[in-house]
Amino acid sequence: MAVRWQDNSLLTYDQWMIARLQSLGASIFGTIVYGSPWSSNLELFYEYLGAPKNRIENFRMWMGKETEATSRKMHQYYEGSEQSIVDNFKAGRKVKETINLNATAFNDLYPYLSCTPDSEIQPFGIYEGRGKGSLEIKNTSSFVLNSYESGLPTDNVIQICGQIMICEYEYGELFYFVDNNKFQLHPIERKDTGNIEEVILQHTTPFWENILLARPLYNQLYEAQRNMNMRLVGELQNEIARLEPPAQNTTGYLNFLSKKYTDKMAGMGVMEGNEAQLSIARKHKELGKQIKTLEEDKRKFEIELKNILGDKHTLNFGKNGKISWAESKAGNRTFLNNSK
Repeated sequence: MAVRWQDNSLLTYDQWMIARLQSLGASIFGTIVYGSPWSSNLELFYEYLGAPKNRIENFRMWMGKETEATSRKMHQYYEGSEQSIVDNFKAGRKVKETINLNATAFNDLYPYLSCTPDSEIQPFGIYEGRGKGSLEIKNTSSFVLNSYESGLPTDNVIQICGQIMICEYEYGELFYFVDNNKFQLHPIERKDTGNIEEVILQHTTPFWENILLARPLYNQLYEAQRNMNMRLVGELQNEIARLEPPAQNTTGYLNFLSKKYTDKMAGMGVMEGNEAQLSIARKHKELGKQIKTLEEDKRKFEIELKNILGDKHTLNFGKNGKISWAESKAGNRTFLNNSK
């Protein structure tokens, strides 16, 4: 099937913002599938209906954009180590060729999905004789990577697999600029992404279908609110709520849920609870007590381990893992318990 490219350099920022709401981009596939600490499928659902979102660019996001061009350049000389970049660059020897397309891809097979790869890897150098591939560049920290058992953030893997699927590439690469002083490269082959592609489609298809059903209701809701027709407002809110994606057990979902109902609290009155709801409330309270006890115990043992380490940075258990309390260049010591 045909892959179509949208030249983003021809769009104003406002045009690009409008265009991005006409499909689900690969960068949010992970949030739709699993959620994240910062966002959720529920927040994205209402954003795609038209609910305003205050986008705040933090330092990490800004740094990622600023260093992307440098990372793209380094990637073309990278052969497994930072020294290989230096040696290949001095010798004028590129091992890969990439192009910054500044374009969004669409595929007839998945008309409601899209992706905007950071770069397109060309059939050159070590990829001579192969097809094109997708390159996704990330500026991150070792703390973030080490927080995942596989060493790779799940949402990043889903994003690059989505790009490979939509663009019909043979492969893709995740290229990490870690702690602003080293690189990690993780290649991914299309032949290995079948299960992930299925997961993406299983979650994004109903998500998008419900967005299309909810959009006219959301427009009616706006008019009902403007006309102070509160009975209709309540009916429409209930209809839209039935189209919401399934709840995710994540911090991002909980935070948005609190925000979503903040403006609805005043004057809503009292709701009588039943036995099933009381059971949930009691379990929540009991877990709160257990969490408090566990946090106190965890803090106690962390203090004990830090006192054992003292000025040492590693407590090595051999095949049973290790405890590390290493100092970063910024002078901070990060405590990691990797015992098995």
